[in-house]
Amino acid sequence: MCKPLLTKIRNTLNAALYNSAFNANQIDKILLFGGGSRMPMVKQLLQETFPKSQHCAEEYPDEVVAIGAAYYACNIFSE
Repeated sequence: MCKPLLTKIRNTLNAALYNSAFNANQIDKILLFGGGSRMPMVKQLLQETFPKSQHCAEEYPDEVVAIGAAYYACNIFSE
């Protein structure tokens, strides 16, 4: 059920690395947010892809997204 999603995440990560000046071993921190960051399979995929990275996760990852959206809305409407 989650396999297509994990494949899409893996492909996106590989494309991002390919298009950047970095390799996976140079990434030392990954910020996790949003509901998907709670999935153990996503965390495992990130650990496999970035073996030397530290994963930083908020206690309430969904709220981080909502707060970011609120900041963005405030910014675009205050212009």
